[in-house]
Amino acid sequence: MAHQVKLRPLLPHTSNRPNPPSDPAPLPKRKRPQVSAACNGCRKRKVKCDGVRPSCYSCSYSKIPCVYPVPEGLSQREAQKQKLSDVSKAHENSHRVLQLLRASQDGFSYEILQQLRQPGHLDDAIQAIADASLLFPQGDDHAPENADPGITLPLSRWTTVSHDDKLLTRLLDLFWAWDGTLSLLVDRELLAAELSTGVPGPGEKHRFCSPLLINAILAVSSLHSTRDYSASAGEALSLSQKFAEHAFDLIEAERDLGSLTLIQSAAILWVYARNEGSQISQARAARLADLMRQLWSALFDSLEQQTSRDSRLRQAISQISWGFYCFFA
Repeated sequence: MAHQVKLRPLLPHTSNRPNPPSDPAPLPKRKRPQVSAACNGCRKRKVKCDGVRPSCYSCSYSKIPCVYPVPEGLSQREAQKQKLSDVSKAHENSHRVLQLLRASQDGFSYEILQQLRQPGHLDDAIQAIADASLLFPQGDDHAPENADPGITLPLSRWTTVSHDDKLLTRLLDLFWAWDGTLSLLVDRELLAAELSTGVPGPGEKHRFCSPLLINAILAVSSLHSTRDYSASAGEALSLSQKFAEHAFDLIEAERDLGSLTLIQSAAILWVYARNEGSQISQARAARLADLMRQLWSALFDSLEQQTSRDSRLRQAISQISWGFYCFFA
């Protein structure tokens, strides 16, 4: 019997032995970053643009100017939508300014044209005028609904030009009936309330009414009198000049007081002087403009603090502030 070779016995597989290494999972393919818009140079050469600003790699390598057709962060489609929106808004603003020019009276259209001629970007000027026009009252060819034609106000106490309270009340009504710009600067209800109490005595003053403001308003509203009753242009101009001269005398005495009625009167008389046209009036207009610049910011900051607890007064100051925003726009 042949000699048998002894073989090593095979042992069963045990769980504590390490498993043979498996093949590693394949790495995902690296995706090329998406670029919202390619530059003009890459588009023209039909090469891939990396979208880096201010100059992409391809343009930097080729040493050529890198110009993108759209703002940063916008795709071509988004840029087209934005451009369409901007064009539509510009058209709306231009149409609004043209409507305002068509409806404006008594030299206000001249003021709009002067603003458009100011140095600077034309679109910015149109935008400012259009924004301000949203605050103008619509349909200003009619008297306000809250005006009561049966009430005669004691206006003759506030002026030396006329003692006819009916005539003066009628002229005061014309200020709100026809002047859609300057009437935004004055709160009619508060002015009438203080007007009826009479002229304040020495050392006293009203907040919303003064002889200066009344005469300034009557100077402008007298020019509208030919529209309301049978006053000739000569009579209206003569009456307006008398009120204006009285107001200019008063403003010289009050220019250091820094009151709300002072800046309101300065704005109204500034419009009157600019449209009167003489050399004296132009010099007056320049002084009034300086006065308004000096008073504007500090005065309204002070008034807002003083009226913070009275909702009616706070509302009036807020509306007058917006009125001056329209005036200065």
